[in-house]
Amino acid sequence: EAGVLSFDAPVAMGLAVIDSALCLAFNGTPCTACVERCPVENAITMEAGHPVIDSEICTGCGVCLYVCPGPENTIQLQPN
Repeated sequence: EAGVLSFDAPVAMGLAVIDSALCLAFNGTPCTACVERCPVENAITMEAGHPVIDSEICTGCGVCLYVCPGPENTIQLQPN
C-alpha cells in the first residue's frame, strides 16, 4: 500500500545521556570516541575536554553507546 512509510514522525527517538562519574574523559583519561563516531553532526561536542550532548540535535540513535570504551552504562538512552 502506498504511503505506508511516513516521514512525518520526529527523527529523534530519544536522547543520549552521559554519566560523568563513569565517563573516561570526565575522569582524567583523554577520550573522544563518542564525538568521533556520532553520525549526527554536532550532537556531541567536546567542551573543556569533556563530551557534551546537545539535546536539540541528538536523535538517540545509540551509536555512542556502542563505541564508548568506558564502563557499561556510561552512556544511556532516555526515550522521548
